Amino acid sequence: MPYVDGLELCSRIRQSNKFENLPIIIETSKNSRVEQVKIRSIGIQAFITKPFSPDRMIAEVERVLAEARLKNNQNAMRYYLPDATVSHISRTNKNTIPKAEDKFRTLLFSDIVQFTRISDQLSSRKVVDFLNAYFDRMVEELMLFNATIDKFIGDGIFASFSEQEEGAFRAVCAAAAMLKALPELRLITGLDIHMRVGIHSGHVILGDIGSHHSRRDFTLIGDNVNIANRLEHLAKRDGILISHATYKMIQDRVTVISMPPLKLKGIKEPIQAYLLKSIKSYHSFSKIMATKLSPDSHRKNSIETIFGAN
Repeated sequence: MPYVDGLELCSRIRQSNKFENLPIIIETSKNSRVEQVKIRSIGIQAFITKPFSPDRMIAEVERVLAEARLKNNQNAMRYYLPDATVSHISRTNKNTIPKAEDKFRTLLFSDIVQFTRISDQLSSRKVVDFLNAYFDRMVEELMLFNATIDKFIGDGIFASFSEQEEGAFRAVCAAAAMLKALPELRLITGLDIHMRVGIHSGHVILGDIGSHHSRRDFTLIGDNVNIANRLEHLAKRDGILISHATYKMIQDRVTVISMPPLKLKGIKEPIQAYLLKSIKSYHSFSKIMATKLSPDSHRKNSIETIFGAN
């Protein structure tokens, strides 16, 4: 190549949106560790040092293509499964004993208030389109604060946050961001959309649950999941109800209104809960989290395409 070397060519390929995921194997006579690090940093999947045999080349091509297929399959599965489930599937095989782990998580449940009334105003197709676009918008806000989306339940969302105190703070910020998106959705859709959010923190079981004959799920279970879910049901319209377990970790960063102890269905002891009133440094923290998104991340509001808003 008269104008650029192989590494420069690969670097230019990686800068193209069309070829950014193209698997690349490079042949090189340079075998120093510095050169190997440079090759990997460009995004080259494999390198073969000269001289090499045809069998070595075939083996590397087969390996790189297999890894590319696995990555594509994982990306496809992420549209239907939580990230934790995809990672779990990738690490295990069918002979692996199902695993259960005790984890500390802050749990967030949300749903649309009186969704049945809203759905009565729309055709069946519009209901599906609306829900998908609504979830798109809300998941954008959740992912901004590093939430793990566990599942969608009807019109509800179940998400979790790791890292104890920091995770609890990210959870309340995510809930606030979801509520802040509602006026925009109401304007675009012409629908009177409201929601409620419940947040609780505690130990849960992260487990591989389901039938070996059909469908399995890698999900969170336990009393603390039930508490978060019950809090969401008791939250006020456009309100965020947090448990004492969550509040005590972030009490210096929020202001709340104390509620009378709540008797939750299926939970023996009454739960002390608080209505979230404000979050200190919310805007500055949101900006910090936004800067951590990948450079090609961009926020879209697909509801606009469905409802024809300008």
